[in-house]
Amino acid sequence: MSPPTDLGLLSPVSAGTVAEALTGDHAVLAAMLRAEAALLTALATTGVAPAAVGDAAVVVAAVDVDAHALALEAVSGGNPTIPLVPQLRAALASTQARVVVVLNLEPQPGETDGFSPEEHLSVLQAHLGGVALHTVIADADSVVDRRGLLSAVRECGAELVLAPVAALDGAPRHDPVRLSAALAPVVGVRQGEYGSPIGYRN
Repeated sequence: MSPPTDLGLLSPVSAGTVAEALTGDHAVLAAMLRAEAALLTALATTGVAPAAVGDAAVVVAAVDVDAHALALEAVSGGNPTIPLVPQLRAALASTQARVVVVLNLEPQPGETDGFSPEEHLSVLQAHLGGVALHTVIADADSVVDRRGLLSAVRECGAELVLAPVAALDGAPRHDPVRLSAALAPVVGVRQGEYGSPIGYRN
């Protein structure tokens, strides 16, 4: 087991106390994972997401991140997110679960300006390096070049699902109920429970 990131030399008042256990790096990481797991559970419990999403919450809560190693690797970049990305990529590459990509409804300002859905997918795949994609879900009305996107998805070895997943008010965000309907058959939920995607699969 890696040594704790903070040994308490500079904070002897809290060293070895309940406060340290609740606010240390390991506690913060565990709390973040529990929060994500709780969100998944709530979505599944309220019916906003398929029941299978609740099962994923158990996996998320059990993820083990070495806080000490992460802190050491973050020194050069000054941000723990940088070394965390390769760990997440490795986890995705080794998982037996289906890896699903839900494409954005519009480019992200300052990040993917000018990117078409197929270009976005191509760049994402390059960064994923070795992660096998199972399904790519895109909003049917937001895709201009369906043939181009279908070709890009097939190059990834994945299946394309075009479905109406955008918010009904026209805002560039996904509607949780419609997205759940598109995800349901992908994760093995009976289509009659959440409806079925409108559009087509390749």
